[in-house]
Amino acid sequence: MKKSVTIIILVLILVVFGGSMYYLYQKNSEDPVQYKTENLERQDIVKKAVATGSILPLEEVLIKPNISGVIEEIYVEGGDYVKSGDLLARIKVVPNLNALNDARNAIDEAKINLNDQKRNYDRQLSLFNKGVISQADLERAEVTYDQAKQTYGAANKRYDIVKTGTTSGLSSAANTLIKSTVTGMVLEVPVEVGNQVIESNNFNEGTTIAAIADVEKMIFEGKVDESEVGRIKEDLPLEITVGAIENRVFDAVLDYIAPKGKEENGAIQFEIKGTLTKEDTLLSVLD
Repeated sequence: MKKSVTIIILVLILVVFGGSMYYLYQKNSEDPVQYKTENLERQDIVKKAVATGSILPLEEVLIKPNISGVIEEIYVEGGDYVKSGDLLARIKVVPNLNALNDARNAIDEAKINLNDQKRNYDRQLSLFNKGVISQADLERAEVTYDQAKQTYGAANKRYDIVKTGTTSGLSSAANTLIKSTVTGMVLEVPVEVGNQVIESNNFNEGTTIAAIADVEKMIFEGKVDESEVGRIKEDLPLEITVGAIENRVFDAVLDYIAPKGKEENGAIQFEIKGTLTKEDTLLSVLD
């Protein structure tokens, strides 16, 4: 019995020894592991802050009428490039009945006064020809008559302006002709032919006829969370991406950081602004 146990133990020892030798042989037959090495270099770690916002014109001008009426014609559309003084639209005046009636009455009164002064002048001229009155008396009657004619003409022009928005001799300066006050691109025309518009005055900002901007001067306007505002400062470069334009980055420079944040949805947001480089204006965006 003891002899059998001894033999079993010796066999196990041989098996374990053989297995160990075979494992060591297999390990030695594998290819050695090679490691790639790099030279030591000093590089900067860039920390980026993310801000959401939009690209806007630096200066956008809203063209508004200085007379109320109805849009009769529109000469431009969004995307057109206009110069200062170019015609944008024409307005047809809808006259105010009270003002129209007052203007009509003013013409009648001026006509009555004109007829009276004409009779007086003719009478003075007849007396002067007979040597009854002096040259000075005749000249005073002539001046009064000329003033009456001037008043009558002005009353007629006033009536035309109230009724149509313009009059003879003033067509180039007519309120019914809406012209551009700046040079730039028409961003939008929010009115259509037939729409009624309201004049711009002290009590009403008026109806916008067109929005015009210089698209060669664009800015980025966005907001940064308070947790990231401490990482940025003015004159830092900005990389702007537009969702509608893939694989395109626009360069800008940070110009403004709001000194005070505003709470939005439970978080404090700071407004920032950056100027796009001339090569990355809206013209290049549209292209």
